[in-house]
Amino acid sequence: MLFAMAMVVVVSIYQEVRSANAIRSLKKYTQSTIRLIRDGEEVQLAAEELVPDDIMIVSEGETVPADAEVLRQNDFSVDESIMTGESMPVFRDAGEPVLQGTLVASGLCTARVTQTGARTELARLGKRMESITQEKSLLQKQVSAFVQRMALVGLLAFLLVFGINYLSTFDLVVSLLFGLVMTMSLIPEEIPVAFSSFMAIGAKGAVERILALAPLSNSQIEEVESITRGLAAKGFRVLGVARAASIPETFPERQDDFEWRFLGLVALYDPPKKAIKDVFGQFYGAGIQVKMITGDYAETALTIAGESGMRHNGQYLLSEAVLNMPAEKLREAVRTTDIFARMFPEAKLKVVEALKANGQIVAMTGDGVNDGPALKAAHIGVAMGNRGADIAKKAAALINAEGGTL
Repeated sequence: MLFAMAMVVVVSIYQEVRSANAIRSLKKYTQSTIRLIRDGEEVQLAAEELVPDDIMIVSEGETVPADAEVLRQNDFSVDESIMTGESMPVFRDAGEPVLQGTLVASGLCTARVTQTGARTELARLGKRMESITQEKSLLQKQVSAFVQRMALVGLLAFLLVFGINYLSTFDLVVSLLFGLVMTMSLIPEEIPVAFSSFMAIGAKGAVERILALAPLSNSQIEEVESITRGLAAKGFRVLGVARAASIPETFPERQDDFEWRFLGLVALYDPPKKAIKDVFGQFYGAGIQVKMITGDYAETALTIAGESGMRHNGQYLLSEAVLNMPAEKLREAVRTTDIFARMFPEAKLKVVEALKANGQIVAMTGDGVNDGPALKAAHIGVAMGNRGADIAKKAAALINAEGGTL
């Protein structure tokens, strides 16, 4: 019982820490101070002091602290992904609105404040979200019903064990302990966590993996692969989506044995940072080689490499080739190959080890769980601070506080 209580305390502390981190993250969307034009002079005040009809000045890198209307602008664009989900910045001209929480991507502008505080679109969005009752999924309902039934069974077991022991010993404390132990052993408190973990682990998204499970004709498979290659060549990251056509009465031992139905593709685009060409130029000027080790398609990797200014000869190696290649041959291949695509964690590690075996000093950046082994094996592993996975951070020697990636 003391152990169970300790676990409850640990979980409570963890949740409190997560809440504190969430609050800190929300503060990123508010500006502590803002430049204003009042009585013909430029002043700097706390963002909380903004009132409608104030004239504020926002520039690149700042967060818009209130809803406003652009009066004058110079190459002014904003990242509105927090509100619209649009990944690319949009330009705003005079007379057009800008919203609280959006980030100025380029230029500057003077804007007249139209709404502040709880009247902004961001605040209204938060209120609408609070009024929405989130409906549980079918799996959540089934797990909840199962846990409730087990709780009822535990209660009955407690009463039975407690009654039998008390009638035979007339010792209230011992009878209570026996009943509680039986109840705690029956109630599966960890079931929801286990189900969530298993669902996350079983979610894999690679198009070729989905096509191997879905019953499609050869012509359909060729069409999907052609579309995938076309999207990848434009720099998109492509995932396949499928669902079980029917739910059997008894679940198969392997998820591959479900009757899968192919639904379609999801294309994601994460453009390179604007300054990456200059950064690569500095690397090359210092005699540093740059290699890309990615889980993306080769076409995507080649496109991103071209947009980033990365030097390469157009050659690439896939994960299967790396894993099946003898050590000596791989050591020779990593000298001339700069792009490694569709890489599994083991393949990433093998490439790093081959570079080290060639006598090179290896520094690697990464932010995912699959980067952990390679980050730890590199001479200098650099994890992404804001968006990096905990495993990547623990494996790395350095953590980039800005959390930037290509």
